[in-house]
Amino acid sequence: MMSITILVVLTTFLLAATGGTRETSLQQDSFVYVTAVSWSNDGSKLAVVGIQQPSTQGYLRIFDAVTGRDIYALDPLPGGFTSVAWSPNDRFIAAGGFDQVVWVINVETGNHIASLRGHQATVTSIDWNADGTRLVSSGNWDGLTLLWNMTNYQLIRVVEEGDFFPFAATFSPNSDLIAVAGEGGIRIYPSSDTAAQDSRWYYSNLNIAALAWNPLNDQIVFGTRGFQSITNPTASTFAYLYVIDSHSGNSLSVVSTTTNTIDALAWSGDSTLIATHGTDGIIEIRDTRTGLVIQTYSGVTRYPSYMDFSRYSGRLAFGNTFSITSMDVATGSRSNNQSVNQIANGAVQIIVPDPSPERLQAIAAQCGAPLTVERGLDAAIATADYADVIAQIDALPAEAIPPACAADLRAVAAAMGRR
Repeated sequence: MMSITILVVLTTFLLAATGGTRETSLQQDSFVYVTAVSWSNDGSKLAVVGIQQPSTQGYLRIFDAVTGRDIYALDPLPGGFTSVAWSPNDRFIAAGGFDQVVWVINVETGNHIASLRGHQATVTSIDWNADGTRLVSSGNWDGLTLLWNMTNYQLIRVVEEGDFFPFAATFSPNSDLIAVAGEGGIRIYPSSDTAAQDSRWYYSNLNIAALAWNPLNDQIVFGTRGFQSITNPTASTFAYLYVIDSHSGNSLSVVSTTTNTIDALAWSGDSTLIATHGTDGIIEIRDTRTGLVIQTYSGVTRYPSYMDFSRYSGRLAFGNTFSITSMDVATGSRSNNQSVNQIANGAVQIIVPDPSPERLQAIAAQCGAPLTVERGLDAAIATADYADVIAQIDALPAEAIPPACAADLRAVAAAMGRR
């Protein structure tokens, strides 16, 4: 099925952290590789991070997801960023980077409020727990998975260390457990503040690069890393996508892919779609019931790139690689007088996965939209009156439907109207 691609573009470069702008020149003919995107929980904003090459500087922006206007910019910083995530209340973002630090930024004030230091190598992933009081971070080469107190920004405990090199760590949806994936399988630990001995260890023979829980808390999807042959370096095995029972570790499905490594995963809020990002830069969206690929897009090839479904899964955001020519950050001007919009066009893409009446119904069910609205949506879709669908959504009182749900419903209805 076709989908709508909405290009999120840069307009002006604001440095909210200082309340003004910074006069800095970006290196000519450089490229920004977007390594991670994260939706705010209200569905209105996107946090976007990456690395600028060849200068090896960081890239961090927060965008208004509708207008593309940048709300916050932290630019540039040494090292670059690998991961980013919003706190559950949307007040903060945390960003992990090549500088071995987890940055914490207060989005409401624009202040950089904490630097979490404890890793001895690149921070490969971060994740908040459900109430925003804890954060877990993993570092591949240092072998560390760390649990942080996000009320005082202190290290609580080392979850994992040693010869297990974690690529990803994440809380279960109910925050009771932490799953860590890496070279040596998956390890699942209690998320308590004290060290616990009753961890579980699955698939120790596999090299796992990415994992995600389903929203129902009972399944985990993970992707493997392929290996090159010693005798034939041009030959390599392909990555596999596993879905397992999170309680027993039993395999529920295994799908072969055509990429060497699955380096990022996202699971939709209604558990029906899984998005994967491969080292070949290909993003595939699969139906969880059949394992079949239903949509394909192009992402980033040089670095792992984390994607993110919006809260009710009407939209999927992912990053691209884009070039920057010489320009002044303070004014957004370039030597050839072209606009900033043309410079960063396509930095982030927002697509509507599998737009359909069923998708509208699934979103409405997740956010508790009134049943009469669900029936109205069906009737309007049957007559292809997509404008009427959006009008129905807009007419709902604010207390009847969360803003994030309304935004996802509008996006799906608009995508269907343009098919």
